[in-house]
Amino acid sequence: AEKKLIDATYGRRTRAIIITDSNHVILSSIQPETIANRFTEYSGQNFKLKENTTK
Repeated sequence: AEKKLIDATYGRRTRAIIITDSNHVILSSIQPETIANRFTEYSGQNFKLKENTTK
């Protein structure tokens, strides 16, 4: 099985989980809003955030 998890937290707390079209799962320590803003700045497209309400 192909490994599809990318831990980009550098040991910090996970604040966002990104699931890509290729089914890769990326763990990030950056706030979801910051990630969405960066994607929007880069591509000029708006991205929708899915908030996980479970803790």
